Amino acid sequence: MLTLLVITLLSFQQVGVPMLEEPQPAFPGGELALKQFLQQHVHYPQAAINKKEEGYVVVRFTVDVQGNVKHPHIIPGYRHQYLLEKEALRVVRKMPKWIPAKRFKKLVAVDFYLPISFSLSASLSAADLSGKESCILPVEPTAEYPGGSEAMEDFFKKNSRYALDPGTRNMRDRIFVQFTVDERGIVRNPAIIRPGKHPVLEKEAIRLVRLMPRWKPCLQGGKLVAVQWNLPLNFYLPDKK
Repeated sequence: MLTLLVITLLSFQQVGVPMLEEPQPAFPGGELALKQFLQQHVHYPQAAINKKEEGYVVVRFTVDVQGNVKHPHIIPGYRHQYLLEKEALRVVRKMPKWIPAKRFKKLVAVDFYLPISFSLSASLSAADLSGKESCILPVEPTAEYPGGSEAMEDFFKKNSRYALDPGTRNMRDRIFVQFTVDERGIVRNPAIIRPGKHPVLEKEAIRLVRLMPRWKPCLQGGKLVAVQWNLPLNFYLPDKK
């Protein structure tokens, strides 16, 4: 039996009120090229393998107007994984120039959040690995919002008070909310994992998460399990022309 080291880019929901989302930079070649870059350059730390460390880390960095990756750092997660975090930062610092974001045809610097999953699987034989060295492997199962990402966007659009409140509509921020989706799909224990610039928007983010309906719970190995989610919420209104 061989141990398969699986290092993948998570599909991270960029959700919030759709019209509030900031323009995003792009990795040259798109998401598939980004996944391939990670597969080729991330080396699962041997010390982490020995300790059987798995999980995901979220790296935040700025893509400036020239497309350079600047100031990468780790967004705190639900547990500290120093070895995996160190490797994720090393790889992000090696990235080529990105295609910078544009706002009203003007290049702008934008923060980007990159979740990277590290997992160890000992269930594949040598025959199973044939021809799969360069494939993009799937992310482990997780909980799902009912109706998918579009339904989640509709939920935030209908329930957000941000754009309607004159006191907050000119504020901009991205708030990370961490919560648990339990075995019954109930959202529990929402908490801010990265303080924003505006406490009032943090309160609004928590309020929205608490309003969410039941999710489709995570099914792993034929058993329903509780999982944790890190959800970024964008609070942003386009500049007036």
